[in-house]
Order: sequence, then C-alpha cells, then structure tokens
Amino acid sequence: MKHEEKINKAKVKIQLGNPFFSYLSLFLKIKPDLKGELPENAGGGVDYSGNLIYKTEFVEKLNDSQVATFIAHEILHLAFNHLTRLGTRNLEIFNWATDLVVNNTLGESGFEEIEGSLTPYNNSYEFKDKDKVVLTIDRINEKTAEIIYEEIMTKLPEKYKKALCKKLIGYDEHIFGKNLGIGEKEEIEELWKKRIEEGSQLAKMVGKLPSGIVRYLDELK
Repeated sequence: MKHEEKINKAKVKIQLGNPFFSYLSLFLKIKPDLKGELPENAGGGVDYSGNLIYKTEFVEKLNDSQVATFIAHEILHLAFNHLTRLGTRNLEIFNWATDLVVNNTLGESGFEEIEGSLTPYNNSYEFKDKDKVVLTIDRINEKTAEIIYEEIMTKLPEKYKKALCKKLIGYDEHIFGKNLGIGEKEEIEELWKKRIEEGSQLAKMVGKLPSGIVRYLDELK
C-alpha cells in the first residue's frame, strides 16, 4: 500500500543518512491508525513507549523526505523525554515549546520542513496573530522546552494565547504519560537517556551526530 511504502522508504532514508536517528528508529513501533485513535487535526502521534501511529492520508500527501522528517520528529520527542515532562503545564503551550525544540534540531540536521509545523528559522520563531508579530522566541538552540514554555507563558499576552491555541495545532499528537507514577516516569526517562547515549556513540564513530543532540547530552551530564 502507498502509505506503507512511504514509511518503509523513509526508514531506509534515515538508516542510510543518519546513524543517530537510525538507531533510535529501532525502538519505534510504527502502524497506521486503523482504530481512529488520533484526533481530527493530527496526522500522527507517539507515546512514551515508542508506539507511533499515523493517518494513512497524512503520510500519503507527504513526499519521502517529509515522511522521514515526521518519523525523526517523533523520535526526538522520545529522545528528549518530552512525553514525561508535561506535569501541570498548559498542554497546548507545552506542545508549542517541545515542537520548537524538536523542529529546530531537525532543521540543523538537514531534515525537510513539513507544512503546518512550528518551524524556527535561524534559531528564532515569531508567533503571529493576523500577521502581527506578538512574540519572538530567539536562541532556541540554547533553550530547553521548559525554558521556552516559561518565556511564552510570561511574555505572550493572554488574549493572543487563546487565539493562537486554536490556530497553531501542528501535525502530530503528543501522547503524554499523565498517569505514570514517579518510579515509572524515572524508569522511562533513564531508558531513553541510555538509548540516546548509545545512538550518539554510534553517530560519533562516523562523525554524524546532530549539534542539537550534542547540546542535549551536555545537559544530561
């Protein structure tokens, strides 16, 4: 089927082009959303266990490079442990913050942009309402999702938050581990930290470790 062929081609593209993402892709369980689990606006989604589901029509409208971007996008949410870090934060705004970190890293790594994503340029992103810039987030390459979240919460006027929450949706669903106990959360985070370190070692051997991953490893240390 067309969507399955696109997923397989994207996996091969990742395996041939980037050893870091190739290694972490081994821990994904990718399948189409046959049960209608995804919300209407989402083309795909991933949970903290690495279960990645996608709408067939979403994948089929992307080119092969963009499907690779989609898979790598979900990999980074897992690698950065975004799906265990929501806490009591505003869901939509934390989604923005995590997507800005992920998409900035993907851009640095040479992945093709997907239309409709929150994509920074030159490590900067402008939040706009009716073509008016209401907040600019700079130096995204130096910030964690939590830092960006706090910046949006404190600097973006409330009247724009509501309007933008309806507008800035993105293409994927972040399936957060809301009911995890402290021990479960720590176990998952340590598992993905171990995987990202293993993937980084493989990538370093061939000199292809994304700069955004280097920064994240420094933060872990």
